[in-house]
Amino acid sequence: MADRIFGQIEMMDDQVEFVGKVQEVGVKIGLAIDIDTPVSDIDSTILNNLDAVLLMSYPAGIGGQPFDPKVLDKIKRLDAVRARDKPPFRICVDGGITEKTIRQVRQAGADEVAVGRIIFEGDLKENLLRFKEAACK
Repeated sequence: MADRIFGQIEMMDDQVEFVGKVQEVGVKIGLAIDIDTPVSDIDSTILNNLDAVLLMSYPAGIGGQPFDPKVLDKIKRLDAVRARDKPPFRICVDGGITEKTIRQVRQAGADEVAVGRIIFEGDLKENLLRFKEAACK
């Protein structure tokens, strides 16, 4: 069974309803937003109910695209909200994650990343170690 469910806000009519339904199931809740959607589109009344916010660093559904650095401002905005209001959500970034960009998103305030096919190019174990090391710098 899944332990966290993300809903993409661009594909839903009611964020509050989504969060309520996921809470009924008893798993962690996340909202995802596409690269062109502003952070302000997240319903601020439910931020304290979120376990994670997933930021796409390029349009959803189009794998293998380059990292868009404008996601860094979104990370910083969400991190500032956490510092000010203390909501419990983690910030996750998906799309274009490399050893270079993992450092950038970590420094901007992200807690998690989703890494795609690049992790399987070459030796998986070695790649995982390099990514972990890059994330800690």
